[in-house]
Amino acid sequence: LTVTTAAPHPTDTEIVTAAAKYRILDIDDSMPLLALLSKILTRADYEVETFTDPLAALQRFREAPDVFAAIVTDELMPDMTGAVLAEEIRAVRPSIPIILCTGAPETRRGNRERWGQAIIRKPYQPRDLSLLVHGVIAEAEKARSHTSVACAAEAAPCDDHATA
Repeated sequence: LTVTTAAPHPTDTEIVTAAAKYRILDIDDSMPLLALLSKILTRADYEVETFTDPLAALQRFREAPDVFAAIVTDELMPDMTGAVLAEEIRAVRPSIPIILCTGAPETRRGNRERWGQAIIRKPYQPRDLSLLVHGVIAEAEKARSHTSVACAAEAAPCDDHATA
């Protein structure tokens, strides 16, 4: 006889914590919003690297693309939009989960498949962000495990990185 109990549902104010340590790259040109984003994700047990400059964030990502489990970026920033940043990141590592944070109207959010797995509209609740990050990482892990099995079955090398 196996007895299972349902996990308690977090309240709307609780932050969903990560089951394992993952590193998140956070980019927002607003220092107060970046600090809040970092605080939310740190409380959810993620390691967080933050940047106010998308060009510096892109350089950091290019130096070590495999250390990050996901990207959380603002859309409207000086020098580079979140969508362009996502395209640049995808040129290095196509399958990394990217979440776009935006206050833009629906019409600006229509090309999600071009640059990100998910969109979160500002203002958002801490729980919503932690659930979204948890979800995109879980989805990426699931896809990676399926890809690894398929590659092993074909005896073909699999690489998540874009080829030149």
